[in-house]
Amino acid sequence: MKPDRAPRGVPSRKDPADAAGSKSRTSDGRDTPPPQPARSLSRSIESTPRDVRRALKTISGELALQGIGETDREAIEVVLAECMNNVVEHAFGETPGRRFDLRLHIADDQLFCRVEDRGKPMPGLAPPAGRLPDLPVRLEDLPEGGFGWFLIRELTCDLRYCRRDDRNSLTFQIPLGRCD
Repeated sequence: MKPDRAPRGVPSRKDPADAAGSKSRTSDGRDTPPPQPARSLSRSIESTPRDVRRALKTISGELALQGIGETDREAIEVVLAECMNNVVEHAFGETPGRRFDLRLHIADDQLFCRVEDRGKPMPGLAPPAGRLPDLPVRLEDLPEGGFGWFLIRELTCDLRYCRRDDRNSLTFQIPLGRCD
């Protein structure tokens, strides 16, 4: 006669959750946590504002699954939106049908980022200084644009740009662990 239960530490074939692989046990019978999603993300993104918005939404969701807090995700979204929109608008001149690559890696308390494209090089082969202009206007009269590089520089560290062959590469880190 076959036993109704599998030996301790061996998943039972009668439990559909165990058979599907969503639950596992240690040799002493304790549940083990489910595997964590990948700590690295890579995307190839089409050079349209719509595809940038779609990528930002997807990435934010994936970072939430990684346990990245809302305040950190908001800072990450600002930086990535600025960088990716710069690629679309400036490197590719808003030419649809082009693609660029985004790679993210979470390690300890940092998010490491790389944005690569085959568009036009940055002027002077360097990222803009990102200084705030002196704007003697009321808050409601501030211009809509012109703050992107300031925001990128304020929210990142170790910002680097290089041009190799016909490829732009922008790398930076975003500190994690801001208070939520």
